[in-house]
Formats: sequence, structure tokens, C-alpha cells
Amino acid sequence: MTVSRGLVEAQSTRFACVDPLLPAVAAPPDGDVITAALPDGSRVAGVLQRQVHDRTSAARLWSATEVWELTPLLGSAGAAGMDALLRAWRRRMDRAGPAERDSACVLTWPSRDAEATQALLDHGLVPLSVIAVRPNTPATPPAGRSSSGTTPSGSNTPTGRNTPTNANTPLNRNTPSADRPSGSNTPPGRNTPTGADTPTGRNTPSNANTPTGRNAPSSADAPAGANMLAGANTPLRANTPLVPGSLVIRRATPADLETVLNLALSELRYSAMVGSTVNRPEAVELKRRTLAERLAAGGPAWLAERDGIAVALAECALVTSEPGNWTSTRLPVGRWGYVNCVSVLPGARGSGIGQRLMAHAHRELQRLGTVGSYLYYNPPNPLSSVFWPRQGYRPLWTVWEVRPAGALR
Repeated sequence: MTVSRGLVEAQSTRFACVDPLLPAVAAPPDGDVITAALPDGSRVAGVLQRQVHDRTSAARLWSATEVWELTPLLGSAGAAGMDALLRAWRRRMDRAGPAERDSACVLTWPSRDAEATQALLDHGLVPLSVIAVRPNTPATPPAGRSSSGTTPSGSNTPTGRNTPTNANTPLNRNTPSADRPSGSNTPPGRNTPTGADTPTGRNTPSNANTPTGRNAPSSADAPAGANMLAGANTPLRANTPLVPGSLVIRRATPADLETVLNLALSELRYSAMVGSTVNRPEAVELKRRTLAERLAAGGPAWLAERDGIAVALAECALVTSEPGNWTSTRLPVGRWGYVNCVSVLPGARGSGIGQRLMAHAHRELQRLGTVGSYLYYNPPNPLSSVFWPRQGYRPLWTVWEVRPAGALR
């Protein structure tokens, strides 16, 4: 693509001004090139990719089956460039013929680029998901404890934010494999990062059955250790964290598959009402398969129990952003914790269980060498959109989507 290099450099410069946490703009992926001319004679471009998910793909739980995803290269053109490119995209979709009902047009763009928002809305796109990040903060010993002491179940988590999560989720959403973000139901459109059953084009938001909301990527390099289970009448082991309100948080194991599955399905059903998640007939078996694989691999997942009964789940993964991989197009370089799915039973919400569970998950993920954590959540989700910012997350990328694809204006 002859116009791309100058556009990539100019777009990197613009993104750095919009949000210093954004990674440098990478070379565009392979696909159909769309270009548009501006009144001053300059041009903008984009690469369009089409993906059709197989019926057995977990990505269909957070994505339309057929996804058209556009990667814009606007350089420094701003709103005028976005409008011109979206008009060209609409003409390209007209040439493709009538779209299937189970289809979507997807575009991922920096959340803080407010200048582009009006153009996206004018063309019928909706901000269904965000990729939200929470960089780690230095651990602070609790009052009365030395820095070498055991950290209590409090939290070093900054306040702020709600998100989806799905553990085998890439940072993107048109991924073939996947159990997408938590509460995070991953948005449609894109290659999934390492360790993840993420939605396409957009990582599924951690959404949903969380006290106030959330969903994320895959698991594999997490060590298989775990906190010992402590039931109501079971003596606590030294490695069992205890939280106020008789709550016990422990690592989930393969033996917990049915419990983890039920909590994850509860989140999925809620997210399907308020975001991009789709509760398909195959959901139970797709979820069972992906969760069984993650738990067997020792992926980081935790259950919160009250009187021996599981009331909440945080299913996470470890993902590395390094030059050349898909995750590096969304996150700064480093090892990140991915929050794929957070679910709190309805009767247990509002009591602080979600916050306590995530405080524990954040400490454990940081202990595993992460630079921060990320997830997907749906802004329309009334739980996630409040909960995740309170846990220190803030939007980095917004996944804009319109379904069916033919509804693009």
C-alpha cells in the first residue's frame, strides 16, 4: 500500500497526543484497501477484512458470525478523514451485495479521540465495547504491617472502572477461538492476542454479573498453583486469603468446572441483554469446552465462596504484548493480566464481593509479573460501566459496531 507509510507515521504522532498510553501504530494488516480523497487533495486509507466464524467457534458468543472489520489510516486528518473513509466503506459494502442478518461492521479507535466520535455516530456505528486498562501501581504495605508482611485482603487498586472479560480472549474480536472478555464480552473484529478466546475486532467486555459489572484472554503461562479451598467448616490453610464478611477466595481448579461454567453462563446471559454478546444455542458446550481447557492449563481463575458456596468468579489469563504480535497493536509492551469474565450471583451483588475478588486477582496478577491488566466491557451495561472504573480501569480503545453490516450508513 503506497500511501500507508506516511499515514502510519502521522497517525502515530496524533495518537501519542491523544493518549500517551496508546502503542505506536503498526503497519496495516493484509486485506482490501479502501481510499478516500479530502478537499485539500490529501488522501486517507483503510484496510478491510472479512471473517466468517465457524459454528463451533466460541468467538460467536461475543460476535456476529460474519464480521467486516476496518483498520483506518487517517494520518492527521481527524474527523474529516474519518467521515470520508466511512463513506468509502459504505460504497464498498454496497458492492458486496446484501449482508446476512447475523453480520456486523466493526472498527476499533482510541477512546480519547473525541474528534472522530461524531463521524462514527453519523454513520450508524455504536460504541458497544471498550478495551479498558489498569496499569499496576506500586504495592503499599497496609497500615501496621512491614513491607515484608503478608498482604491482607484489602486492595492496592485505584478506584475507577467497569469491564468485560473472557479469558481466552485476544485483544480483538474477530478471533476464531474464544471465550471472550468478562462482564467482558468481547466486541467483534480482530485477531486475538496470545492466550485468548477473545471476540473479534473487539475484545469482549468484562461485564456483567459483576457487582457493578464485566469479561477476557487466555491462560496458559499461569502457574498451576492455587490457594487451598476453605469451606465453612474446614480449617484455613496458610495460603487461603480471607476477606471480611466470611468470604473465602481461592484458586479455581479443574474440579470446579461446573461451578465456573454456571457463573460464566450467568454473566453471558446478562451481557447478551446489554452489549455485543450473543447467547447462542451452542453457548453451554462452547463455554464448557473452553473453560475446561483453561482450568486444565492452570489458567488464573478465582472463586469467592461464602459458607462454602461459590458466589463469584474472576476468570483471567496472562498475555504478552511484544513487537510483531497482535496484542502490541492494542497495549504497551509487557506482560498483561487479562480479565476475561467476572460474574457475581445476583443475590450477592452490592455487598462488595466483586471489589474484594478483583483486589485479590489484581494482587495475584501483579505477583505473576504483569505490568497491568486489561479487559473488555460494554458501555451500555449498567453494572460494568460503573464497576470497572471504580476498580481503576479506564477506556483505551472503543470498539464501534453496527449490526447487521448492511446498516452502515
